[in-house]
Amino acid sequence: MSANDTYLQNLSPTDQMMLSRFGQGGETAVPEGFSGGPYDIPYINPRDKKYASKTRAAMSRAAWEDYQARFQPVEAELLDMVQNPEAMLEERLGAIRIGTDRAFANSAAALERQEGRYGVAADPQQHYARAVDQQRAQTTAQINAENNTRAHITDRNMAVLGGGTGTRQAIQEV
Repeated sequence: MSANDTYLQNLSPTDQMMLSRFGQGGETAVPEGFSGGPYDIPYINPRDKKYASKTRAAMSRAAWEDYQARFQPVEAELLDMVQNPEAMLEERLGAIRIGTDRAFANSAAALERQEGRYGVAADPQQHYARAVDQQRAQTTAQINAENNTRAHITDRNMAVLGGGTGTRQAIQEV
C-alpha cells in the first residue's frame, strides 16, 4: 500500500466525496448543506465545458437573492409610503398639533411669570384680547406647518416615484 492510498483512506467522508468528484466536470463538489454568505457561489469545475455560463448563472442567482434579502424590503416600504401617505401624514399632523399647543402654552406661561416678577397683572379685557391674539397666532402657525408638511410629503412622494436625482435625499428624509 502506497503513502497516497494511506492518505486517502484517512480522509473524512466529506473530503473523500469531494476528492472523488475532482476532475469529473459538472456541478458543485461542495458537500450538501454547505451554505456561506449571500455571495457564496458554489464550486464549479473549471474544466467543465459550460464553466463560464454556470459561473455567470450562479453569480446572477446570488445577486438576485441578495437583492431580495436587502433591497426589496426597503423598496416595498417606500412604495407603501408613497401609495398610502395618509398614515404618515396623520402621524406628522398630530405631532404638529401637539408641538404648536406646547409652544404656545409655554409662551403664555412665560409671559405670566414675567408679569408676576414685575408685579403687573392684566385686567380681564386685556387678558381676553391677549388670549384671542394668541389663539389666532397659534391657529395660523399650526395651519402653516400642516400645509408645509402636506406639500413636503407630496414633493417627496413625487421624487421617489420619479426616481430622479432627489430619490436618495427623499429616502433619507423619511
